[in-house]
Amino acid sequence: MLRARFAGWTPDGRTWVGTIDSSLQVHARPVDDEGILAVAFDAAHDRVAWSKHTRQIAMLEDGKIASLGKHDALVDEMMFVDDGRTLVTAARDGTVKLWDPNSGKHRTVAAARTGVQGLAHRPGSGTIMAAGADGRIHFVRDDLPYDPDALREWLRNATTLRSP
Repeated sequence: MLRARFAGWTPDGRTWVGTIDSSLQVHARPVDDEGILAVAFDAAHDRVAWSKHTRQIAMLEDGKIASLGKHDALVDEMMFVDDGRTLVTAARDGTVKLWDPNSGKHRTVAAARTGVQGLAHRPGSGTIMAAGADGRIHFVRDDLPYDPDALREWLRNATTLRSP
């Protein structure tokens, strides 16, 4: 008997995506069979991302599969935010990564002491909520720069703005 862990339609309703016996199916054809844990849709750019048992994050766009990188723990939650400009992934070790799907660059944020069990995003807010297995809600900014020098400058300006 086949077992489905996840199934759904892309937001435009044209493509069926799901997992059957741990392999990712798009249009009912196998795409990846390395044990899929989570799937996210990006309707703005017609792409889908998923996490594997290998802790790898992969993405299908224009018929091509790309590897974005890895987490240190298994990833159970993921979502695209900001009209597909950011892919958010959350792992069982409590880390949240914010990925630029176009470049593969990411920022790692320690969101929870334990695993993250859910993600939510309010469009235009710049904030992601991560529900921790510890029963707490953790807030993560999604609008920080990826480049380390730009991030230092942002932090310098944020500190200056808060000074009395």
